[in-house]
Amino acid sequence: ADRQVTFRRYWQIEPSQRPSRSDAAEEFRHLFVQSVENRMRGTPAVGAMLSGGLDSSSIACVASLRAAAQRNPKFKTFSLVFDKGSPTDEK
Repeated sequence: ADRQVTFRRYWQIEPSQRPSRSDAAEEFRHLFVQSVENRMRGTPAVGAMLSGGLDSSSIACVASLRAAAQRNPKFKTFSLVFDKGSPTDEK
C-alpha cells in the first residue's frame, strides 16, 4: 500500500477590503440576528439552553426579542443546576 501523504489546497480565501469597524459590527449584528431567526422558524415553541456564557445569553436575548415581537412571550430558557455543588453547576 502507498503510505505517501499528499497535501493539496481545496479552498482559497478571497481577499477583500477590510470594512470599517462600525460596518463590521453592523454586519455581524445582521448575520447574528438572521442566524438566530433562521433557527426559530417553523415552530412557536422554542427555548434556549443557557450555559452561563455570553454566546448562549446573546442567542437567548435575540430569540426572546423576536418571540416578543411576534406576540409570543412564552420563550423559555433552561440551565443545569445541581443540589450538591457540581463543577458544572450553572447557577
